[in-house]
Amino acid sequence: MALSAMAAPTVEIARAPDCNLFNQGAPVRFTAALRAFPAGEGSAEVVLTDYFGEKKTIRVPVKTVDKQPGQVVLDFGVLEPNYYEIALKVKVGTAEASAPMMSFGVAPLISRTAEQVRNEGYRFGLKIFQIGKPGVWWRRGEVWDLDKVVTACEKLGLQWTRHSFNQGPSTEPGVISTVDLVTRHQMNCVMKVEGFPESCYDATRYGPIEDWTAKKKSWARCSVPVKEPYQKWLKEELAKLPPEQTIFEIGNEVWSYMSAEEFAEWCKMSREAIKEARPNAKVGADPGGGEFCRKFIAAGGMDGMDIMISHPYSFSPLPEHRIRLHLRNEREILRRRTGREYELWITEYGWSTAPQDKRKHSVSERVQAQRTTRQSLMLYAEDAKALIPHWMADREHDVTEREHFFGFFRLNQQPKPVVMAHAACARIIDGGTFVGDMWYEPGIGAMLFRKGDTHTLALWTLELDRQAKIPVGAEEVTLIDIMGREKKLATPGGVANIALSGDVVYLKGVGPGVVKAVIPAGSDLNPDLWSPRSLSVHVPKLGISPQIDGNLDEWATRPVVEIPPAKPGETPGKARGMMAWDDSYVYTAVEVTDVRKGRKLALEYRLGVRPDRQPDMGSTQIYDFIFKAPFGAADAVIPALKIENADFDAPLEVKAGEETSGVKWAAIRTETGFTAEVAVPVKLLRGMPKPVAGLRLCGGFAIRDSEDKNRALFSFGEDRPRLWPWMILEEAK
Repeated sequence: MALSAMAAPTVEIARAPDCNLFNQGAPVRFTAALRAFPAGEGSAEVVLTDYFGEKKTIRVPVKTVDKQPGQVVLDFGVLEPNYYEIALKVKVGTAEASAPMMSFGVAPLISRTAEQVRNEGYRFGLKIFQIGKPGVWWRRGEVWDLDKVVTACEKLGLQWTRHSFNQGPSTEPGVISTVDLVTRHQMNCVMKVEGFPESCYDATRYGPIEDWTAKKKSWARCSVPVKEPYQKWLKEELAKLPPEQTIFEIGNEVWSYMSAEEFAEWCKMSREAIKEARPNAKVGADPGGGEFCRKFIAAGGMDGMDIMISHPYSFSPLPEHRIRLHLRNEREILRRRTGREYELWITEYGWSTAPQDKRKHSVSERVQAQRTTRQSLMLYAEDAKALIPHWMADREHDVTEREHFFGFFRLNQQPKPVVMAHAACARIIDGGTFVGDMWYEPGIGAMLFRKGDTHTLALWTLELDRQAKIPVGAEEVTLIDIMGREKKLATPGGVANIALSGDVVYLKGVGPGVVKAVIPAGSDLNPDLWSPRSLSVHVPKLGISPQIDGNLDEWATRPVVEIPPAKPGETPGKARGMMAWDDSYVYTAVEVTDVRKGRKLALEYRLGVRPDRQPDMGSTQIYDFIFKAPFGAADAVIPALKIENADFDAPLEVKAGEETSGVKWAAIRTETGFTAEVAVPVKLLRGMPKPVAGLRLCGGFAIRDSEDKNRALFSFGEDRPRLWPWMILEEAK
């Protein structure tokens, strides 16, 4: 039998120009090719589904000639701005076939020059994704046409990107040269400086280059070049770039392959060369976090820099629980250690949609759109000069690998929901000003933006559906959803009654009353907004300072915090804590009794002095202080107290009965527990406001079992800092 007679029928929808993006108001049409169908009459069932799950079914008559190619036209007419998916099934007689899903988007497309973007303060963008030789080998027939995707980004108003500063010309469709990117397209680029030629390799310092090759390590990324030839080469490469490209990022998350001191050395020689070649250039680097950051700054890595680069991913905590707090703390660390301010540029962020992510970090495509939009609003509010998510597309090779599914477009150049949401957010706020936050009630995010004379309020929740009444100060506003659909909304009495969720909605045209109620940009964040704390402790002021000796008789009349067993149903003994304050110190006492004789215990006491600056994770928790003391057996020596803080070069250690940095610490070990006292000077608690009645600190206690992997026996308060109980200062009673 001939192969053609055995072929199964197929249906394939042809992509439209501009990566399946249609201008608002233009008709939407696709053509589907039919192959290997028998002769006859049948029908095509087309199901069009939008971002919100709303479906529309269309049936189109089909007539085929035996085994001859045919086609069916899918004419959807004029559609609203949105993300759409097409499901197409064709049936002729008993033969039927379905086309692979086709996605497309409708949006008001934009025509704006790169110069306008720079001069008028536009910030939204999307990072370049390249595939060189041998192309998309894991998906035969697929071609990643980067030039077309860059053009699509221009039309969506996403006109900042990041690219290697010296990417050369290529005939590969998945590669674009740096010069072509910024001359053939209306794009601005953060130029990533990374790598160098073999002529700059420092063999004296790092040994034979062949050793790197044998280990399959990149000497061009992982070593520091010889300064003079490197700077000469760098200046020659910079001369090839158009003069208006002036933003440079040195390296990319180098802490996994280079020491902090090496990175600082490389940054300094790179910055010198860039500034000599382009005096108006702005140069920056990502200083990393924790010990790496401290060493990098100490070695002069940020000397002469203009920019702090950040990649604020937030896979585990929601972005509301991390992003703004983390960035403010990160900038404060630089301010403390360099005495300078730096512009903030964001050159990576986003979420993966890997279907079977082995790391459990990935999300659905809808959640990717939701969280990216919300994070973009937060980054704009923190005055990031560019918002460049990671990235235009991704490999889509291994469904279990997080790093293969960050793309905003699919590898077949079709849009994902996130690119439509990102572009809609850009159209609404980009080129405008963040005015400030609004406070309605816990769990409702509200940010006010101004563009021209119009104020727009962005609203959302932590991915929970709820109805809300929002004062808008006008009898009518324009309601815009996350996809950019607009409709007039009557607001009787100046109040909008709207449904909120993890999808951002925008109320355009709010009145002067909203503006007057705003919490101005740059103000302290509201710690009650996203993380209501269920526990609180009232901390009295002392008239006379206690004797720090481990004897708790002086605490007999003070309020007591019962520290319950960490595991319900267990009765490991009894534990309680007490706190007090005066103008110079914060005092804490702990008593543990009735624990199994000889049990080795460890004390952990937590104190947060800025509850509005407690990110859920990361290395920037500079306002959280952790006090630890590991008690041994009953006859063991009283341990030193260790105080940890993200901005300390090393934990502060205070020996029992002694005073270090003003900290006083004493304890008494008993056969079934211990008593302990600590006095911490306010001046050590850097960032703590002046202690006054009504000031809200936060903290908690844990008593751990040193014999059982430091498991908590008693605990008051969550481990996550944003949920530590309130500790509210009050006057003496």
